[in-house]
Amino acid sequence: MLPLALLLEGAFFMAEPRFIRVTEIDSFFTCGHRWKLQQDGEIMQRESMPLIRGGAVHASREFAFNHWLGKEDKKTKGKWPSYDEMVLAGNRDFLMRAGGESAQYDDERGEYMLHTDSGEKVCESDVMAEIAPYVAFDRQFVLPHLAQLEIVACEERWELPLHDPELKDDYVITGKVDLLVREIGSGRLALHDLKTGSKIQQADADQRQQLAGYSAGIHAEYGEYPMHALGSPRFLKNKPKKLEPGAICEPFVMDAGTERERTLFGIYETVSTDRNEHDVQVFLARLKQMLLMVEANVFPPAASGFMSECYRCELAKRRKDRCAFAGTAGGKA
Repeated sequence: MLPLALLLEGAFFMAEPRFIRVTEIDSFFTCGHRWKLQQDGEIMQRESMPLIRGGAVHASREFAFNHWLGKEDKKTKGKWPSYDEMVLAGNRDFLMRAGGESAQYDDERGEYMLHTDSGEKVCESDVMAEIAPYVAFDRQFVLPHLAQLEIVACEERWELPLHDPELKDDYVITGKVDLLVREIGSGRLALHDLKTGSKIQQADADQRQQLAGYSAGIHAEYGEYPMHALGSPRFLKNKPKKLEPGAICEPFVMDAGTERERTLFGIYETVSTDRNEHDVQVFLARLKQMLLMVEANVFPPAASGFMSECYRCELAKRRKDRCAFAGTAGGKA
C-alpha cells in the first residue's frame, strides 16, 4: 500500500473524480500560471513542426499496430498496412489539427495550413514530406522488429484512481501506453515509448520524473514495474561507422522510381531506464504537492530569465497583456 495515496482498484467515488493526465504534472511545475490558463481554455496547446510531425508519425504507428493486431478487422491480423495507408493515417491526424482555430485553407495551393505560435506556416504537403522517412523506416524495420516481442498492450489508456484524506477531491491519473511488451527470455514487462525528436541521452531518460507515473499506472494494472525503453529514429545519408549496442541500422529507399529517389540509412536507438517503488513514492509526493496547490488556487509562474521557459512561451512573446509575469525576475510580477 502506498502511504501517500490510496490506489484503489475498482474504486467507487461518492463525487465525480477529477482527471489529471500524467504529463500535466511537469507542465504545472514548469509554469503553473500557464497550466491554469490551459485548463480554463484561455490558451491552446502550442503548435510547432516537431509537435505536428510527432503527432502524425504517432498516428501512423497506432494505425499500423491496430492493423497488424487485427483490432478493427480480424482479416488484417498479422499483416502490416501499406506505406501509403500509413501516410494517410498521419495525414488524418494533421487534418484533425487543421480543424482548430490556427488552421486556414489555402485555395491557391489546395491544402490546409496551420499557423504555429512562432508565426510559421505549416502546410499539409510539408508535413507529409516530414513524416515520409519515419513511416518508410517504421514499416520496413522498426515495427516488425518490435512485433517479434510478446505484445501485452498497444495504444491503450490506463487510469490510476487516487484518494487521499488530505485532498478535498478524488482524482484519476491517466496516461497512454505506446507499446507494452514482455521481453523474450526474461519475461519482464517493457514499456516502449516511440519518439520522433532528437536522440535521447541516458542522463535525460534517467531524470524523467513522469516515467515514475507510468510505472505506477502499469503496476496498478499488471502488478509489476516495467522497464522503460525510449526509442528514437534518425536518418543519415551515409552509413555510420559506429552504433550504440542494440541499435538497428538499415538502408531504405525514398521516392523510388522518381527524380528524387535516394537511399537513406535509418538508425533506431533505444535508451533503457528503470523506476522502482521509491521513484513512485517520490512521484506521488510531487503529485500530491501539485494537487494541494491546485485546490488552494496557487499557480506558481515559471522562473524567468534568458533561455527560461518564459523565454520560449508564446504568452511572453506575443501576449504580454495576458501574462503579468513575462520578463520578471524569478517569475514575480
